[in-house]
Amino acid sequence: MKTKLFLSAILLTAFNLAAQTSTSFEFKKHKRIQLNEVEAKWNTSLTNLEAPNPDGDSYKDYLEKIKKQQEPKSIHLPVNSRSTIDSTKDSMEVESEFEGNIGGGRPNDLTLAISNDGKIMSCMNSNIYIFDEDGNEITNLSLVDFADSLDLPETRMFDPKVIYHPVWDRFVFCFLHSSTAENNRIVFAFSETNDPSEGWSSYVIPGHHLDTTWWSDYPALGITADEVYLTLNYIQEGVSWQEGFRGSIIWQMDLEDGFEGNNLTAKLWEDITYNGDLVRNLHPVSGGSQPYGPNMYFLSNKNFSLSSDTIFLVELTGKQDDASAEIIVKSLKASQPYGVPPNAYQPYQQYSGEWHRFSTNDSRVLGAFLENDKIQFVGNCLNFTDSTATFYHGFIEGMGQAAEADIICNLNILEDTVEYGYPNIAFAGIGRANDAVISFMHSSKRVYSGFSSIFYKDDWYYTPRTTVKKGYNYVNLISGSSERWGDYSGIQLKYNEPGVIWANGSFGKELEVTLGTNKVNGTWIAKLSSPDTIINNTKQEMAINATVETYPNPFINEISIEFELKATVMGSIQLFNQNGQFVKTLYQDKIKAGKNRLSFSDFHLADGFYVLKVKADDQVLFSKTLVKQ
Repeated sequence: MKTKLFLSAILLTAFNLAAQTSTSFEFKKHKRIQLNEVEAKWNTSLTNLEAPNPDGDSYKDYLEKIKKQQEPKSIHLPVNSRSTIDSTKDSMEVESEFEGNIGGGRPNDLTLAISNDGKIMSCMNSNIYIFDEDGNEITNLSLVDFADSLDLPETRMFDPKVIYHPVWDRFVFCFLHSSTAENNRIVFAFSETNDPSEGWSSYVIPGHHLDTTWWSDYPALGITADEVYLTLNYIQEGVSWQEGFRGSIIWQMDLEDGFEGNNLTAKLWEDITYNGDLVRNLHPVSGGSQPYGPNMYFLSNKNFSLSSDTIFLVELTGKQDDASAEIIVKSLKASQPYGVPPNAYQPYQQYSGEWHRFSTNDSRVLGAFLENDKIQFVGNCLNFTDSTATFYHGFIEGMGQAAEADIICNLNILEDTVEYGYPNIAFAGIGRANDAVISFMHSSKRVYSGFSSIFYKDDWYYTPRTTVKKGYNYVNLISGSSERWGDYSGIQLKYNEPGVIWANGSFGKELEVTLGTNKVNGTWIAKLSSPDTIINNTKQEMAINATVETYPNPFINEISIEFELKATVMGSIQLFNQNGQFVKTLYQDKIKAGKNRLSFSDFHLADGFYVLKVKADDQVLFSKTLVKQ
């Protein structure tokens, strides 16, 4: 497995105060719903089984045309060795896992959130399941059942999204009701407690408040300390999607209103443009370890381009009651290009004589977080080396700098012997480390579709890929050679357990009986721990039990220090002078359990007293005074 990293500093090339309009609203609570009292009656879901038609006018048809233009390339860009896959590092640990939503093979558009006390809300494109951390099912219901309990007309329900707020200790949930302009609504709900199986305050928001021929599609959720943000795309009905796109919008809503079940105050931001062009597929950027604010960031890009290095950074500069709040759009030039990914291979189908491939959609941003003044983000991407499907991992630094040229945007593109799709990302750092966990699906001509994860060590390296759930068969629901892989997957840091991540993804599953085929998508839920988590949880015990021997001491030219630890840590060994001033980091990486010996030469050191400190996550495990003669 290889990783390409391109870290050259890239400057902000343009700045734009977006043309924009904003409208304030107040929505009355539609109804209260008690999830564990809703009767699961229908579990209705409609899946279109026709493959995209390259001659058609739909969004998927257009993507197929783009993908047909891709030619194998051999672009070899410089690799920065600090962030290649390091096979000597420990992989992610899968601490617990279980099968999630049962969906009868419907496309797995997955989302997930978990409370601090371990209630998991996992949703897919047709239903909601609530589990505890041991995988025990608390309740489940379909989106149709949810809508029925709100007395909404029977129609298509789709694209659920859920997010958890660790300060309020509650959930926010939404899904779309109908894909026709006449009936399109957004169902928005706030949990009354930290148990999502209990009461929810629901609100019904119009898909468009002015033009009855427009509707809202593709939601994404984000939070700050006081507000929740919902982004959507406006689509005009009755024309091709290329002509019908009417811009991306932002709903900005007050959390206290929703959690208390009061009238919901909201502001709608529309007509968001850069240089006169509508910005597409905005994705919110929430805080990694906790919600921040009051400003909120969003990301966008040229998601239909075969090759582009443009990333749009969108900032909403205040809360909805701030009269001076505005939207600023900046165009960043990334350190290397991204591009629309090709469809990913599945193993060969003997009976059909053709490769059966997964649709990978486009290269829009699919996940992002802000931590330590750095944004990290991911999305589907073309592997320019061999024209396979993979993902990019991006970094934006310097958002708060006064000088636009100080904003830097870097991209890594990952490579493997299998293809990647639909990544999502969560902060996994302990202390101030900017570590992250990326979860995604994998597949290839020889490997059935499964669910994987990778740990990223802050500006250093990626661990080897962990197969969270392997696939057991190819997926075959749609006619022709194209198959649905999903549009997104779920991931979240368990906020009160640093370094512990929960995620859901899909895998190739074989059912005993279903309509027409037994080769479907399954959903898998897993608890993932960064390699640092267990290590750092034992630091205090190790500090007490550490033993140190130093020889010779005093020393002249060379010294050795032997010490013993009870468990492995990610740590550093640093040298300070007698005034407490930092001199040198002698070592920084994994320090293994058991006996260790550190040796170093000291020809450049002046005579005097020095202090050697062994640290893990900024905690000193032990220190030793050294004397240089």
